[in-house]
Amino acid sequence: MPNHYIHFNRRQVRLDPHRKRDCEPQAQPESGPERQDEQPWYAIKQDGDAGFERPMYHVTRAETASAAAIRPGDTIWLIGQLYTPWGKLPAALDARFDVACVDRRKETKGFHYTAAESSRWFPCADVSRVLFSLTSKTASGRATPLVGDPDKPVGYYLRQLRRLVSAAGLQEWERKLDEAPKHFVSYRHVDGTRLAYEFIASLLTDGKVVYWDRWSLPRRLAERREHVTKQALDQRITDLIDKARTVWGIETPCYAVEGSYSLQEKELSLRLGKYRPAVLFPGTERNP
Repeated sequence: MPNHYIHFNRRQVRLDPHRKRDCEPQAQPESGPERQDEQPWYAIKQDGDAGFERPMYHVTRAETASAAAIRPGDTIWLIGQLYTPWGKLPAALDARFDVACVDRRKETKGFHYTAAESSRWFPCADVSRVLFSLTSKTASGRATPLVGDPDKPVGYYLRQLRRLVSAAGLQEWERKLDEAPKHFVSYRHVDGTRLAYEFIASLLTDGKVVYWDRWSLPRRLAERREHVTKQALDQRITDLIDKARTVWGIETPCYAVEGSYSLQEKELSLRLGKYRPAVLFPGTERNP
């Protein structure tokens, strides 16, 4: 009988101080530079087209307890929380990671888990209530609430891998995410990131399910600045817009300029009849 585990991954939006501040689109390199020493310890160089539809791997520095008990066929539910310069989004279900292979990491210690093809990413939606309904199993077999104090960050409880008594609540949440209408947020990094964050935070407060590139693109691309081919990125964006019920445009001065991804997103969503300009003023009715 497969076991289910849960782990936390802190996500981060950092603004690039070297990024051009005008509205000219920047070229997307065909391949990114080699990783530097200052990049996160879990960053592993991948093929350019890897990781769009499913996670490829997960790692932990832990060498005992749940980390050492995981076997092929088990599932790790990854919970993420996105921190930005302007605040943080609520905890969300980041991925379902079905384990295909387990290897020890000699260089940095811990374990490297390879993902099975059934693994998947999820859009962003507030999973807090589900987490409070879950129980975990201690090494002695005792059941204990997964998350105890609502005033403490979720990462405090999930910073170490924990074994779940049952994953039924997360499996039901997965079904709800699949059935819920999706909201794609289109914007320009150069002048729309903060407004996109504020709009997305309001959608999540309303219980909506959101596609945002800072969450819905491969983690290595969104946070570690490793690059993929333009063709692969175009296909990923097209797929997300196809799945979305509504595409919200953050119409800043640099939005939808010639040659930008935001123009591609707007034109495609207009052809599909999904485009709506986002209302960015508090108290104004959005009617999503």
